[in-house]
Amino acid sequence: MLLGLVAQLILLPVVGLGLAIAFPLSPELAVGVMVLAACPGGPTSNLITYLVRGNVALSISLTAISSLVTVFSIPLVVNWAMTDFMGAEVSLRLPLLNTIAQIAAITLIPVAIGMTLHRVAPRWAARLEQWMKWLSLGFWGSSLPGCWCASGPTC
Repeated sequence: MLLGLVAQLILLPVVGLGLAIAFPLSPELAVGVMVLAACPGGPTSNLITYLVRGNVALSISLTAISSLVTVFSIPLVVNWAMTDFMGAEVSLRLPLLNTIAQIAAITLIPVAIGMTLHRVAPRWAARLEQWMKWLSLGFWGSSLPGCWCASGPTC
């Protein structure tokens, strides 16, 4: 797990920096690459890990730990990128308690409910699992057009 955390929290921003320097990007796009590189993993990676029959427990653990660490690392990377690529002095800070609450709501609470169901009613959970897999994938897929429409006037 330590290797995964190092890859997500250190290697990914280094690769993002390399890409931002290697390609002739505008300052705004270079900062965007660094923002993406500073935001590793998430519930989507857990869903994809489950669908490809990967190690879901490891994926969830990495998501939870890296999400807590990124409360501090995202502002560092983004503030540096804004200063370096755009010459803008900013002071981005993420609200600690709000971010932890969001992590719990998006990752930990659904996992706890699923684990409890598997423990209390394993047969029912096994039947429900097939439906939930496709329902989760459907929600994820339907959120993409919504995000795209919300991001600009072209929708």
